[in-house]
Amino acid sequence: MASGGFTITLAPECPVRPEYVLRASEFHAHFLELRQISNIFRGGWITCTKQYFGELPIIVASQPRHDEMVRLVEEMLAAKKEMAKALDDTDKDFWANKCTDLDAKNRQTRLRLSTDGNEIKIVKEREASCHMSLLVEISDEIQSILDTDWGYRDGNVVPEAEDVQLGNDAVLLDGTVLYADLAKSTHLVKGFKNWFAAEVYKSYLVCACKIIRNNNGEITAFDGDRVMAVFIGDSKNTSAAKTALQINYAVQQVINPKVKEVYPETNYQLRQAVGIDHEQAIRKQRPASVL
Repeated sequence: MASGGFTITLAPECPVRPEYVLRASEFHAHFLELRQISNIFRGGWITCTKQYFGELPIIVASQPRHDEMVRLVEEMLAAKKEMAKALDDTDKDFWANKCTDLDAKNRQTRLRLSTDGNEIKIVKEREASCHMSLLVEISDEIQSILDTDWGYRDGNVVPEAEDVQLGNDAVLLDGTVLYADLAKSTHLVKGFKNWFAAEVYKSYLVCACKIIRNNNGEITAFDGDRVMAVFIGDSKNTSAAKTALQINYAVQQVINPKVKEVYPETNYQLRQAVGIDHEQAIRKQRPASVL
């Protein structure tokens, strides 16, 4: 969770003390809510700034539980002040242990409140709401796709995705599709070191891509250990066939000998397959919601 410092001010009619909110902010329901309303960064980090924190629901405990949490927080704050004023290591250790003990007690109190049913109820309601919102969004998207007529236009070159309009818009291509696929890649990943598998993957894809582009093919997609390309023009079938044969030759005469030269103890032999098919293909852009 990423956050800066900010001040929390409770409304006069709020039924809880600020000390309670300080500890109650650790509830799982609050974290779940923050994931829905705030920014999520790579690695799962979420933003906890005041504009998002202010939207969180406050789980109100029974008065005895509320007062217990407030008392423990007050004791914790007082202990930290005493620890800051301590002059020798003995006193510092005493107050540090005191803070650790109070923190454990406060966590136990919060966990008891979590199992009272209030937080569980909020979490379940929020999860149900998220699932329903996602289902509605998916349903609307599918309905739009099925209801909208396709718009077609002929193409003489393979367009970039941004050159195709969003929605049911497609460019018709009279092309030959090539699909180059590394064989038994699961065995490669499970049976050899990860760095070795990565080197084989990269070698194969680099080799295939260079040969495809050298024969005027347009790479349209990658899928793990596979690459797809389209050839258009008067010699599209010939170019695709030449590409398939050249990839096979490069694997047998370049990649496998090089692997054996660098790793003479390995028994690995790269195997692959290339398929080609002449058909009228379409090129379309993905829906905006998944970009």
